[in-house]
Amino acid sequence: MQSIRKKNGEIVGVVALKMVKYGEDDDSEVMREIENLNLIRDVENIVELKTVFDFDGDDDHFKVLVFEKMGVSLEHLIKDRTLCISNCIKIANTLLEIFEQFQKLGLSYKDLHSGNLLFCHELFHLKLTDFGLSEMSKRNAHKDPKAWKYIYDASSVAFLLVCCRTDQKVINKPECSLADYTNEMKALKESLLESGMMFLLDFVKELISQLKGGEVSYPQLRRALSASQFTPPNKFFILTPTVPVMLA
Repeated sequence: MQSIRKKNGEIVGVVALKMVKYGEDDDSEVMREIENLNLIRDVENIVELKTVFDFDGDDDHFKVLVFEKMGVSLEHLIKDRTLCISNCIKIANTLLEIFEQFQKLGLSYKDLHSGNLLFCHELFHLKLTDFGLSEMSKRNAHKDPKAWKYIYDASSVAFLLVCCRTDQKVINKPECSLADYTNEMKALKESLLESGMMFLLDFVKELISQLKGGEVSYPQLRRALSASQFTPPNKFFILTPTVPVMLA
């Protein structure tokens, strides 16, 4: 990622230009990312891959991925801010819709954090980027033991909202077992009142229920998320004339 700054140092955008060393015989992360991006090219709210080209330097060979120009990341926006509830719900709904489409395509994302969510320049929409860690995973848990990994994406949405509403700004939950995720969600449930996140109670309860079964239903998760406060899915992120976007 390359940040675009004004003379005063203000970040105004990001050009995503990714150059990765590559050998023709490599089963490399960059080739998996290209394959994944081709698979999900019709999914909304994904940072678009514009082109891929090869670059040779001395004895090394590189793949260069060029993505659409975006604005600042969610990580930048929440650095010194706490997000309002309506914008948190909007972010979560957007991600759940994306992950539902991934599940239909058989793709597990596995790398959700605030640095991988980029806003357009007008701060009306956000898009997901970086698919190097994503992997194919069948949707039926009874036929493929990898299918439960969709739980990682769903649970990561809850962890991300913790970053948006508290001083914890980093998701540090690696892949682990269903029991570990269940324990993490139960601990989060007990802390919702203290952290001012009671709007997530029904959502976390639904996640715990789905963790027990080992399968994910994104429509049910979206209904649970909107149970406490409805945010129309076609509305932009909340902006005011004098307050920056996402500022509570």
